[in-house]
Amino acid sequence: MLASSNLFRSLIAAAVLSIAVLCATGVAAFAGLLPASDHVATAVTATPFVDIQVAAAASAE
Repeated sequence: MLASSNLFRSLIAAAVLSIAVLCATGVAAFAGLLPASDHVATAVTATPFVDIQVAAAASAE
C-alpha cells in the first residue's frame, strides 16, 4: 500500500510540475519573452478583435 501511495504522489507531482512549466511557457510567449515569439501570439489574437470593432463602428455610423 505504501509503494502505491508513493507512486501516486510522484505522478501527481510530475503532472503539477508539467502543467506549471506549460503555463509559464505560454505566459512567456504572450509576453514576448521567448526569443522567437516577438509578441506573435498577442498580435494574432488582438488584431482580429480590433478589426471587428472598427468595422462595427464604421457600419453603425
